[in-house]
Amino acid sequence: MNADQARKVRSLQACSTALDREASERAPLTPSEETCVPVVWTRREDAMATRPIWRGHLRVALVTCPIALYSMMRTSGDLHFHYMNPKTGHRVRTITLDAETDDEVARRDLVKGYEFEKGRYVLLNDEDFEQVKIETSSTLTVEKFVDLSEIDAIYFDSSYYITPDGEAGEDVFVVLRDAISQTHRAALSRVVIAQRERPLAILPMGNGMVCHTLHEPRDLNESGPLFGSVAGDKPDAEMLQLAIPAH
Repeated sequence: MNADQARKVRSLQACSTALDREASERAPLTPSEETCVPVVWTRREDAMATRPIWRGHLRVALVTCPIALYSMMRTSGDLHFHYMNPKTGHRVRTITLDAETDDEVARRDLVKGYEFEKGRYVLLNDEDFEQVKIETSSTLTVEKFVDLSEIDAIYFDSSYYITPDGEAGEDVFVVLRDAISQTHRAALSRVVIAQRERPLAILPMGNGMVCHTLHEPRDLNESGPLFGSVAGDKPDAEMLQLAIPAH
């Protein structure tokens, strides 16, 4: 094994063991200057506490409070890879090209397009999206309360912490948190995240609240065809007893 191969092996070994160290080590990881492999890994700092993914208001009945949503997911332990040029050890740069002319287009000049016919598009910019904003873009209005058991687990998607947005709203935030808590039910609302309106369930949690975005029924594949082959099968009684864990 030559020196270059040995460096690659050490780098891959470091990658494979990094996940095992997550529980005990949170320091940022960067590749050694000696390492030169086609893909380079890094670990990013966790910036959750300073970056809300949504800011607006929560409205329950006649009471409104400024709030912010923060992702529950920690990203500091994730490994992130860069594509590299193995001949130079340099990172590669992604560029955007016009599909017809091959001219390079700056990312700041890009707009979104909706294909309404094959090969024909209507172009939309940020101003267009601002004009069609709906109330759920800035306000979570509680529409009704339901028992949490009424929401099948397959409908749960992403989860977020709900916090007061600024000291001025803390007193009202506590009122809404306890009002929802005393119903012993989940508060249902809707929110626009990443230009898509989603239903969500709001629940109290400790001193704060959490919300879970929910899938619409149309988002999910039907389970019937997948389970159809075992729909009428009855288990063998003796085998069933063997499969039940002892208390």
